[in-house]
Amino acid sequence: MKSRFVVSYGDIALLVDTSPRRVGTVMATRGGEVSWWRVTNRNGELPAHLLPLARKQWRREGIAHTERRCDFERHRMEPGYLAALFGDALGEFIS
Repeated sequence: MKSRFVVSYGDIALLVDTSPRRVGTVMATRGGEVSWWRVTNRNGELPAHLLPLARKQWRREGIAHTERRCDFERHRMEPGYLAALFGDALGEFIS
């Protein structure tokens, strides 16, 4: 099943009580092992050097996009749902 959602650095920052900038830093240094193309700024943008590969992934997953950004408003995961998933995952981790 294709995932058709994106979240912002700010969405994640709210979940883990940090800043969007710190989330971006973590993604830049450690994000290679996750679906990093689904974590953008609030405008659906990523750093220019990541766009060629991100566009391929967005296309593969059916995420609408232009040359410079994905359609963040259309594909944004609702923050309450994201929080519920995070809570479930955290519960499994600490059980």
